[in-house]
Order: sequence, then structure tokens, then C-alpha cells
Amino acid sequence: MSGRSGGLVALTAVLWMLLPALLPTVAMRAAHAQDAPVAAQSDAYRVEIDAPYPLGGLLRADLDLLRWRTYDGMNRDLLERLVAEAQAQLTETLATEGYFAPVIERSIGGDERPWTVRFQVDPGPATRVSEVRIAIVGSVIADPARVASQRARILERWPLPQGARFRQVDWDNGKRLAVESLAADRFAGASLKRSQATIDPQTGSAVLEVELDSGPPFRFGEIQIRGLSRHPASVVRNLATFVPGDPFDERDLLQFQRRLTATGYFSAVQVEMEDDPASAAAAPVRVSVIEANSRRIEVGVGYSTDTLYRTQLGYTDNDFLDRGWRWRSDARVESRSARATSSIALPARDDGWQHAWLLQYNQSDIAGLLQREGSLTFNRTAIDERRQPQWSLGAHLEQQQPDDSPSDTVRAVFGAYRYTRRTTDDLLSPNRGTNWSVQAGAAPPGLSTRTFGRGVAQVVHWIPLGRTSTVMVRAEGGTVVSSSTDGIPESFLFRAGGDTSIRGYAYQSIGVKKGAAVTGGRMHALASVEATHWINERMGIAAFYDAGNAADSVADLRDVAQGAGFGARVRTPLGPVRVDIAYGEKSKEVRLHLSLGVYF
Repeated sequence: MSGRSGGLVALTAVLWMLLPALLPTVAMRAAHAQDAPVAAQSDAYRVEIDAPYPLGGLLRADLDLLRWRTYDGMNRDLLERLVAEAQAQLTETLATEGYFAPVIERSIGGDERPWTVRFQVDPGPATRVSEVRIAIVGSVIADPARVASQRARILERWPLPQGARFRQVDWDNGKRLAVESLAADRFAGASLKRSQATIDPQTGSAVLEVELDSGPPFRFGEIQIRGLSRHPASVVRNLATFVPGDPFDERDLLQFQRRLTATGYFSAVQVEMEDDPASAAAAPVRVSVIEANSRRIEVGVGYSTDTLYRTQLGYTDNDFLDRGWRWRSDARVESRSARATSSIALPARDDGWQHAWLLQYNQSDIAGLLQREGSLTFNRTAIDERRQPQWSLGAHLEQQQPDDSPSDTVRAVFGAYRYTRRTTDDLLSPNRGTNWSVQAGAAPPGLSTRTFGRGVAQVVHWIPLGRTSTVMVRAEGGTVVSSSTDGIPESFLFRAGGDTSIRGYAYQSIGVKKGAAVTGGRMHALASVEATHWINERMGIAAFYDAGNAADSVADLRDVAQGAGFGARVRTPLGPVRVDIAYGEKSKEVRLHLSLGVYF
């Protein structure tokens, strides 16, 4: 690794370590400004609370004493009673935060209105969790291995591990999560049988005990569907992720609901299973749907840091020819490209496959290369999102016009097979696990301007670091087997750079120089490391390092382009939103990158 490469990696690591440390400082300054006492001219008294950060704002929140400041009949005797009650309320609030031995001094300053009420708060030592005891009873005890795995799952999500400060909100949340964790896998009727938090103020320790009752194991029963009028029941049943008699798993229900929602047939979907222990042997699954309007027109505008501004017009018919076919036509015009598509997707079959046809026209002028391409593709795709094979066959016709070079028209008939495997803990917001994909295809002689083969492999792996940080490692590579790129459509060659490629570089600006243009190469390699620290359930900050290249030879591929930077992350129902600022080592530019979703 070169000196410049080492510098970028070091910069990435430093940024990731420094950003979490800076957040409390910013938050502390904001909290001090918020905790400053405020009193209007008509207030009978003002309230000042002198307490360590961040307890000051917490103690003021919902303090009953603050509600009486504007009471016209306030006198000194009533105020003293209210101040005594407020001291008791502050003590209770501190206890919920794990401070069970506080020292609170109160005083009332002034002989007449407006008085000044002051609380000097020393919270004392925080109570720390010294031991966590999770007991599981019920029918699950017949399988000791399952008991051990369930306890491990519960402790993995447990918000109060040994050494953590005891907080009532975390204690309540932990019990809820424990029941949910046990109920998510086979034991849908799981319940909290007993819980106890033993606090010792003298030693500042807390022993937490939770006993869960698993109840009987559940199995899926029949699917009961409500709300259908236009569509047949097979539209719902063919997307089920289970068959009656399968052991219950909450992930199957969630995946079933996601599949139904993604069809576009329904404006609302609810999937739930009866959790009455009496029906555990064959618990019915109720599917309630509201059918969406079959026809829809969409108009929109948007912005991408890859292709800049865009306008879009779309038309959808979810019941084309009254057969449940989904026909969608879409036209998009962007600053650097234009696209028109028309697709027909047939309903999922009872064998777990779905067929679709796609007619597409693309035009782009990026990095000095003008492309116009039309294609017609047939796809046969499995509906299982975690193990997803796909067969495709497409015909492509493309005109290429590099700057300062003659234009060329090429064609290809390309058949391919792709297999994608997803083993992450969550399909949309993963913290651990792996996604990988391999693809292989070929353009046969006679039907294509040039015969070629093409292979691509991708892998993304998430590694949790504690409870609030995740490291993502990504690698991908591809090659086109051919003696030359002449006669091969650009869509089958490789270029790099952009929001989801090598950040710090313009979209598809990395490739093979051809005159004044950047064209695709026969091979491609990319590696990326990204560390994310989650501030809360939805917001996070990240630092990353990308490296890769697209070229025509292995020797040229070794001259990698590198980028590093930091950004913000927001979890959404569609996947994470990424807002990144990156510096490209070769481009010598700082660029903004926006992207959405999980990598493949």
C-alpha cells in the first residue's frame, strides 16, 4: 500500500473515532441552553435546578412545581409545600435513572414575589447492574439447546448488561424485548411470568431477574384471507413463506407481509397469527388487505448526485387485461441521461417463481461517452428474497459515440443466471450477516456482434461492534471474457465511481480512456470498508474507505482509485439513507454522495 493509501485509511479511522466523541459536547451545550430558568413577569417564582449534565433537563421535565408559577393565589406557605413535594418528585425521577442515594438541598430566596426556588442536586453514585438472571420455563425446557439459544438471543438485545447504569426505562424495555424475542420463534404465546430488580443503595448494585414462560410451541395453520374482490386468492397464497404445519417463525409472517405489500395490488396489508395457546397446533393466519386502485399515474421530480436533476412520469396498471398482470411504463429525464421502460410482471406462481418482461430504452452522456441502447429482456425470478435464483434472456441494440471518436452500433443476445443469498439479521437494516451474489452469462455467436462471456461476484458482510456500532466490508469483481471490447454493448462492460461504487469520484468516471471519453473495461474490482456508529435507533454517523478500478488488463487494474470520507446514516422503511462527503485521491476532489437502500 502506498503512503497516500495509508494516509486515507488512517484519516477514515480517525474520523470514525472522533465523530462520536464530538456529539456529547454539542448536545451538552444545547442542553445547558435549554435548562436555563425562564420566568415571565407574571410568574410568582422561578425554578433553578443545579444538577450535573444531562440530569438538569430530565429533572425539569414534567415537574409539577413548574405548573403553579402563574397561580394568582400563590403564597409563601403554599409554595413551601409545593417545594417539599417537588423534592420528593425529583428523588423519584433520579431513582428511575439509577440514582437511589441522592442529596437534594432546597431553598426559597426572596421575601416577596417573585421568589427564587433553587434545588442543589447531588445524584450520588449511579447504581450499576451486577448480575442478570434470565430463566425460561414452559414446554421449551424439553429442548435444552433451544433454551440456551433463546437465552443467548435475549441477552444479545438486553439493554442492561452487567456494568450498565440501571434505568427504569431500560428495565421495562428489556422485559418487553425478552418476551418478544422468545415469542418470535415458535412460542408465539410467550409471556412474562415474574420479574424483580433488587437494588442495594449501599453498594450501588442491582440484580435483575426475569422469568419467562414459553407456553406451547406454535405451528402455522390455514391462511384466512379477507378483503379480496378483484384478485383471486392465489395472488395471496402463492406469496406465503410457509405451509400449514410449519413451525411458527415471526420472520415468515413479516416476509409474507412485505411480499404482499411489494406487489402493488394492495394499499394496506396486515398479516397476523392467532396466539391463543389453545390453537397452537394449527394457529390460523389472518391476512387482511385493502385492494389498491388498479391504475395509477405518478409525476415526480428528484435529484441524484450521480445523474443530477430528474423529472419522471409513470403509469401503472395492476390488473392489466383483468388478469392480475402488473404493467408499468415509466419515462425519466435526467441532466445526464434519459430512460423509458415498459414492463409486465405476471403474478407469482404456486411453484415459487415469477415471470416478467422488460422493454427498455436508455440514453446517457457521461464521462464523454454518448450511449443509446434499446433492450427486451425476459426474467424468471424466485420470490424467496433470501435464496433468490434468477434466469434472464435479453436482446440488446446499442449505439456508442465516444467524444473525438467514430460512432459504432453493436448488438447482443445475452442469457444469464444469477444467484443471490442473504443471511443478514434484517433484510433492510442489517447489523450482522452476509449478502452475496454471483452471475454468469454469455452472448452466443451469430446472434451478437461479438461473442463474449461475463461473470460478476459480489459480497457484503456486516460485523457488529458492541451494541451501537457496525463495520461493513464489501468486495466485488467482474470480468468479460473476450479478446476485445469492440462490438460489446457498454452495459456489459465495467466502469466505476459514484454513490454506490468508489466515492470521491464522478459517476462512471473510472474506466478505459478512449479519446476524450471514459469507456467500459473488461474487468472490474472494488473493495470498501465502512464503520457506522448509531447515535440512536434511526440516526448514525459513518466513516469509510473505498478502492477499486475498471480496466482492460490486470496490469491497469492494479492502479486503483481510492476514496475516503464520512457521512450520515438514517434508517427508513426502504433501507438506509446515506449522505456522504468523500475525497478522491486521484480526482483531488471532495464530492457529495446520496444513496438509498441495501447493496443488492
